[in-house]
Amino acid sequence: MEEPLLAWAIRILGAAVVLSTLLPLVRRDAWWIRGFEFPRVQLLCAALLVAGAVPVVAQSRGEMWLLLGAIGGSALLQAARILPFTPLWPRRDSELVPRGGRSFGLLVSNVLMTNRDAESFLALVDRLEPDLLLVIEADDEWRQAIESLAARYPHRIEQPQDDTYGMLFYSRFPIVAGEVRFLVEESVPSIHCTVAVPGSGEVRFHGLHPRPPVPHEATETTERDAELLLVAQLARAESGPVIVAGDLNDVAWSYTTGLFRRISGLLDPRIGRGLLATFPAERWWLRFPLDHVFHSVELELVELKVAPAFGSDHLPIFARLQVDDGAGPRRQEPEPVGDDLELVREKIANGVESAE
Repeated sequence: MEEPLLAWAIRILGAAVVLSTLLPLVRRDAWWIRGFEFPRVQLLCAALLVAGAVPVVAQSRGEMWLLLGAIGGSALLQAARILPFTPLWPRRDSELVPRGGRSFGLLVSNVLMTNRDAESFLALVDRLEPDLLLVIEADDEWRQAIESLAARYPHRIEQPQDDTYGMLFYSRFPIVAGEVRFLVEESVPSIHCTVAVPGSGEVRFHGLHPRPPVPHEATETTERDAELLLVAQLARAESGPVIVAGDLNDVAWSYTTGLFRRISGLLDPRIGRGLLATFPAERWWLRFPLDHVFHSVELELVELKVAPAFGSDHLPIFARLQVDDGAGPRRQEPEPVGDDLELVREKIANGVESAE
């Protein structure tokens, strides 16, 4: 007797889930491999759906246990990757009540260059009142459209571009030193500066937007990974408070982002709090945490949240931080393990060579 179409559909979906789970274990930079690191939440949901259907469609006890073992193993692996980014995981730091005037807010927003609803974005800035503002995918039209912010943010570093890699950094506080650098690719800028925060001293800031691993942009993650790891090395070498923020075009739980944390020594405030997914804004069921704020142990988190949509394909992320006064116990920063340092040197060399 011919088996129902549903049974074969469940088997095919189960095989796809298992393959999608195993592929990222291959340490290759191809976009179609690294891309499966992104939808771990969606793959976990698919695995649970298939597991629930297996007892119904399995033709024998042996087949049932084989399928459940493969699907269950996939679900466990996906859950293990996601778990640190849920409230079930211990936090590396806790939200604090800000001490009078010493906290500062940072808003990171990929505005989507083709989105021309600057008024909605300006209304969002009015509502959140950040002290530091990183605007990603800004061309000259966006720069002009938000020129009204100049009165509130007199200190600026601007690199508008019409190729979706433009960046603007606005600050209420003096920028002691700042520059735009092209670390790996000559058309992909990053912003690096030191901000003098009143009552807290100098805070080092790095704003990034590396090229995404999608076929029409880059067939491999090589250049993206190299840029992230170069900045990780910079952050590790710097003393005092450090922030790295931006649309990193990588998810919080990826292998590269984990390597970035260990090399940089920076904390990911998402850990123990939630996914705080930011892309794509219009499809909640497919969102990934692509936009990030990492900070050094010299900074304490007051608040972290995803801000409302305003017309972009990314949701903004807002963080409020304050400089640690040293009264509490010193938090431990992430450290390299195993062959991390050797791997970083290799990945940076490959990325620089590939970009030439």
